[in-house]
Amino acid sequence: METETGVSPDSCIWVVNVADGSLRQLTRRSDTPNQGIFGHTSPQWTPEDRRVLFVGSWVLWTVAADGTDLEPVAPGVFGYDPVLSPDGQKISFIGGSAAEFGIWELPVDARVKANGTPRLLHNVPPGTGHHLAASGKRLAFAQMTTRDNLYSIAMAKNAGQSSSPIPITRDTRLRKTNPGISPNGRLVCFGVAQIGQPNQIWIADMEGKTAQQVPVGRAAGNPTWLSDKELSYWTPGRDSAQLWKWNIAEGRATLMLDSGQAVLPFVRSSPDGHTAAFQRAHHGAMNVWSFSTDDKTVRQLTFSQSPVGWPAWSRNGKMLGLEVKTGADTNIGVMRASGGPISMVTHDSGQNWPYSWSPDDAQIAFAALRDGKWNVFSVSVKTGAETQLTNYVAVNTFVRYPEWSPIGDRIVYEYGETTGNVWMLESR
Repeated sequence: METETGVSPDSCIWVVNVADGSLRQLTRRSDTPNQGIFGHTSPQWTPEDRRVLFVGSWVLWTVAADGTDLEPVAPGVFGYDPVLSPDGQKISFIGGSAAEFGIWELPVDARVKANGTPRLLHNVPPGTGHHLAASGKRLAFAQMTTRDNLYSIAMAKNAGQSSSPIPITRDTRLRKTNPGISPNGRLVCFGVAQIGQPNQIWIADMEGKTAQQVPVGRAAGNPTWLSDKELSYWTPGRDSAQLWKWNIAEGRATLMLDSGQAVLPFVRSSPDGHTAAFQRAHHGAMNVWSFSTDDKTVRQLTFSQSPVGWPAWSRNGKMLGLEVKTGADTNIGVMRASGGPISMVTHDSGQNWPYSWSPDDAQIAFAALRDGKWNVFSVSVKTGAETQLTNYVAVNTFVRYPEWSPIGDRIVYEYGETTGNVWMLESR
């Protein structure tokens, strides 16, 4: 999809010997600070093969061919998909700021350190430019567009049966994510990502006839229903993430908590509101942590060397569903919300991304990539038996965040279709 500008958090740079196939690791995730949800990517040799240029969490880096002497190319400059000119005297990349996002050119010295200021070559909307390539003074890139909305499928009482998808939203805003269904099953809250605007919270009825933005006045995300009349959401701050409560009838926001934590990535509140689960990259590996909304205690719950994240609370608040990455595959594990060993539920090749539990906590709804196609599935926590609930066949579509209604009658999920074209830019 157009907004995906990186690779999995555990991705590192390696060198392969083409003569014998032997491998040598060049970077490790702990090498670069500010570890986010993206790892190291886009490697390429500099002239004379002395250094390697790559990207780590939207920052351009170079490292010597033996894995030493790691350096940022230009501190404070953010981008992805960099390419070096044939003479090694400049780098072109996609990035910039929200105010000026596009394709940039940056002069560099023999060590591939910036020796000038970036120059904007061409504006593209944030996240829509990808796969930059260079040939002489010409640059080619893909400009991508995603049409994305929330859909609903009705769940029959007979296990394994679902209806045809029905749209809940019908607009061209970039993303509608992280849906939550009210306890009575009538309303859906969700996050909206829109180019040039802070992230928003919206509420729609289940039939998609009405929708309204929650006027919180700041960037917000990760909404959760507290009751049929109230929901909570998180707002990022410069020094602390905050938890707020929104009263629908009164149209009023109330601050519930100032966390004291600068970042709580993919934070999800527990059903009783006393705990939040989130993911954090610490010493090179992403793991799941908990945050007490009562006393602000932060505690690490998983201790894996491979990425574990994207926690999903069970309805009774006693368990967490988790994404567990092994090699190129991601599968679903479950653990007690207080911590302990992870029990694997799926063992498939591909991607299996959990988001919600059935009302009786017997199943987990998840998005799965199988044979190049994304669909919504459910899996029995006890037996591991899986059921495919949607039947999308196009390779340029995706599904995310399937939310099981608390009354069990339907699942709401994000569905997107990405298209693109290749463009050429003449650099002067």
